[in-house]
Amino acid sequence: MQVQSRAYHPKWVPKYRDHYRPTYFDSFNNRRWDSIEKTTIRNYKTQDPLHFDHDRAYINGGVEVLLQHLHEKEEAEGFNLKTIAHLLYNMEKADIYDQSIYTKLEHFYKTNEDKNLVTRHAFGAVWAYYRSNCGTQFGLDYWEVKLEEMIDNLHCQEIHELMVAFRGNRRLHRSHFIKLLDNNYKAILMEKWQKEVVYNQKLLIELMVECDYLKWYDEEVWTRMVNTYIHKKKINNTHYFRTFHQIVSAVNENPNTGLAGKFDE
Repeated sequence: MQVQSRAYHPKWVPKYRDHYRPTYFDSFNNRRWDSIEKTTIRNYKTQDPLHFDHDRAYINGGVEVLLQHLHEKEEAEGFNLKTIAHLLYNMEKADIYDQSIYTKLEHFYKTNEDKNLVTRHAFGAVWAYYRSNCGTQFGLDYWEVKLEEMIDNLHCQEIHELMVAFRGNRRLHRSHFIKLLDNNYKAILMEKWQKEVVYNQKLLIELMVECDYLKWYDEEVWTRMVNTYIHKKKINNTHYFRTFHQIVSAVNENPNTGLAGKFDE
């Protein structure tokens, strides 16, 4: 009697797993079937469009090599938008603040189109403008429009990163980012909350901290944050619980938040 064997997708077979490369936001736990040799060659971080191996600057020379190449050129011709976004993002990751780079690159924004540009690239450029305080308002507006056009693929983690980067911005009032939250980012948070926030306690607390810092007290968002936390079956981290209790108590008692008495129960 012939027994029908269970069929497996090739990606679950170790000898073929290398052909199915990981994508960004993959979990390390979901890739534990990979051999050590394969995971050291390619992991989920290497699939990030903004990835640059800063830890191996002694081998690749660091992002400074790219900046030197750009300084040597009179004009930034040949740099497409995704390359520009990659460069700006990793400049800030390396704590390099060079206004001349922003000035040189911004001349090509209007005439440069890139069909391969993805949401992650636009996020990286906006993050760099917020954190560095470099560039012009035109450059920031350009990348914010690009991000808005591709916002469906933005993640809650990236929204949190933008909020943290905006902390260091000294040119824009917090009302600028609050307007973006109300018009663009809130819808993404609500849509992807169940998948990306409910089971990520660290991200939940960090979002609450940044919303409180920005003085953004949207009733729907705060109600979702509080309900998500209090419905957890156990306290996994007492530090997070203390932070949650302190912030919610302060918001609940402050009449200027518009949420006074909302969380009495």
